Amino acid sequence: MKTLVFFTCSLHLSSAVTHSLQYFYTAVTPGINFPEFTAVGQVDGEQFGYYDSKRREVIKMEWIHADDPDHWNRLTQIGNEHQEFYKAHVATLMQRFNQTGGVHTMQQMFGCELHDDNTTRGYRQDGYDGEDFLIFDLKTFTWIAPKPQALITKNKWDNDPGFNNDWKSFLEYECIDWLKMYMSFSRETLERKDPPTASVIQKHSPSPEVVCHATGFFPKEVMISWRKDGEDVNEDVELRETLPNQDGSFQKRSILKVPAEDLQKHTYTCVIQHSSLKEELVLEVPKGGGLMPIIVGVLVALVVLVAVVAGIMVWKRKNSDPPTASVIQKHSPSPEVVCHATGFFPKEVMISWRKDGEDVNEDVELRETLPNQDGSFQKRSILKVPAEDLQKHTYTCVIQHSSLKEELVLEVPKGGGLMPIIVGVLVALVVLVAVVAGIMVWKKKNSGFKRAPSSEESSSNH
Repeated sequence: MKTLVFFTCSLHLSSAVTHSLQYFYTAVTPGINFPEFTAVGQVDGEQFGYYDSKRREVIKMEWIHADDPDHWNRLTQIGNEHQEFYKAHVATLMQRFNQTGGVHTMQQMFGCELHDDNTTRGYRQDGYDGEDFLIFDLKTFTWIAPKPQALITKNKWDNDPGFNNDWKSFLEYECIDWLKMYMSFSRETLERKDPPTASVIQKHSPSPEVVCHATGFFPKEVMISWRKDGEDVNEDVELRETLPNQDGSFQKRSILKVPAEDLQKHTYTCVIQHSSLKEELVLEVPKGGGLMPIIVGVLVALVVLVAVVAGIMVWKRKNSDPPTASVIQKHSPSPEVVCHATGFFPKEVMISWRKDGEDVNEDVELRETLPNQDGSFQKRSILKVPAEDLQKHTYTCVIQHSSLKEELVLEVPKGGGLMPIIVGVLVALVVLVAVVAGIMVWKKKNSGFKRAPSSEESSSNH
């Protein structure tokens, strides 16, 4: 029994350390200038391994010190086999949903966690077109089917003890063994401990509050709490999400809403706990008075704002931003049409071409997706087409993105004369500026993998 796997390892607070290994597959319908099968692995949120059906080989990050060529060659071979299995997955699911065309996506995520008390947790979830399709319940040893179309597979797998035993064994034992092995490859990177730098800021508008800000720490897990005269404070506390810094460390804020008179009468402290610290880091909120605390608070708040903005710039947001798109005709050195999409999030986008409603796959150059400075992304697709063809036929650029309810279709204007050239040159300059800005912040990430329970059985059973 074998399957292609990648992983994510997450390190947490020493009082509750958790290491995790995660695998993520994606299969899409063909004919859209996007790999039909991809497998991505991450370590602590950073891409570790990558395979797709176009490259047909495993790419790994240099800091993973597993240099056995045979190991990576075996994984590449498994990847080659898997792209056929998952192609069958998509075709089967399209039949279940009575779909005969369009773009459809099947995703699978599974992995395991190892806690510092040696307890473990495993999970597997399948999705289709962005919604849950099947979930494996390790406690009841059964499958959960959120969609009626998944009931056929659920009933088949619920009555297949061998298949379920294989997954249980993998998630509870083999996955943990591989997690330990991969951690040993890069223990120095994964288990480094950087202590936080912390500050307390008083804000006086629009309502009095105190901000405790910790930054520069690694691993990600941190605990920030408040005390009033030595007693824990749990009310009127807003704990913000942990955000990454550009250097790979993290930052976090906790906000306590408290009347100004209370700060004068009582002693408030911010308490920070992190695996890098031998003891709690305790910061007392100054009682202060007059204008100086306000001035200091404003100055430090500006520093915090800069740090937060930097964190947000690299944050992997869960929300979706739709693309803004344009079509540009270029007449030199050879006639071509550029379809440019920008401002979208998440990163995955599909840009394709149609001629009189039929897909065009030849003479198409799909450029790499680049980041914008605001955390969104941009991408271009270039179609080389003779000028006379543009006059005779209707060409359209089709953009598909998770933020869009339906395809975004832009028709290439037939035009004529000098105006298209002038417009093309002007817009091309704008595109050039955007691409250069994207390249300046671009950090290219590579990737890797391994074996788990049967993909072959999964594909036939779906």
